[in-house]
Amino acid sequence: MILPITLDNLNKNIELYVSLFNEPPWQDNWTFEKAERRFLDLLHTPRFVGFSYYHNEELVALAAGNCEEWSDGELFYLKEMCVSPNMQGKGIGTRLLSYLDAYLQERGVIYSYLLTLQEGQAASFYAKNSYKKDLNTVFMLHKLKK
Repeated sequence: MILPITLDNLNKNIELYVSLFNEPPWQDNWTFEKAERRFLDLLHTPRFVGFSYYHNEELVALAAGNCEEWSDGELFYLKEMCVSPNMQGKGIGTRLLSYLDAYLQERGVIYSYLLTLQEGQAASFYAKNSYKKDLNTVFMLHKLKK
């Protein structure tokens, strides 16, 4: 079952997110409070789109981002996606992305894009689901001094 992410189910999505991204290969340092602020920011972003995937009434995956205008049409920035480790490799991520794609296509969105690590399972998963590296763009980061 796939349901929209709302304030009512936000805590479960945050718990999944924190548990997944604090483990390898990501090994982030998420606390519930930090992730809650991130998800509340995302949820309140104009044109937010997010879905939760439930298997046997248990939340096992999520995908969330926002639509934004571009010169040749509307884009969707897939900001967060994760699948519970014990459910990976069972087609859940692919089904969730397919659902999201259909939802976005119905609304006239022409592109979906994301950022992820170059190597590893995530990049392979997205490539398997028709995402391609864009050789015309580069991700650049500037660390602000303290």
